[in-house]
Amino acid sequence: MSNRTIYNGETFAQRLKKYRNHNDLTQQQVADTLNIDRSTYSYYETGKTEPNMDTIIKLAKIFDVNVGTLLTGDADSGVADPNAAAKLDIIRMENLTKEEQLIITRYRIASKERRDRVKEILTPPSAVKTDR
Repeated sequence: MSNRTIYNGETFAQRLKKYRNHNDLTQQQVADTLNIDRSTYSYYETGKTEPNMDTIIKLAKIFDVNVGTLLTGDADSGVADPNAAAKLDIIRMENLTKEEQLIITRYRIASKERRDRVKEILTPPSAVKTDR
């Protein structure tokens, strides 16, 4: 993949910036979640360097799109809608503290097993069904 390769009128670098902005995230927040320097992530958005496939997969999770959509911009490939959170407008990222934003971003890229553990921890005891 080359940042010079254009799908649907956009380069990969342009899509990274678009999806980051759609999710109300800063470059620093994305970089922190990926455990990389902000300058490294900035290079991805400017097309100076390209992330490896593991990083692309993590970016897709952060932005709540599938890898195909992130790589090609093709929204008809069975992807989660990148604007879903904005359409629901339940919680806007800018209304959260930096710590809350980082927690949400890290939750998004966690494995299903880890997300389930978080849900279990956060579920109030009264909501847990027991066999009595």
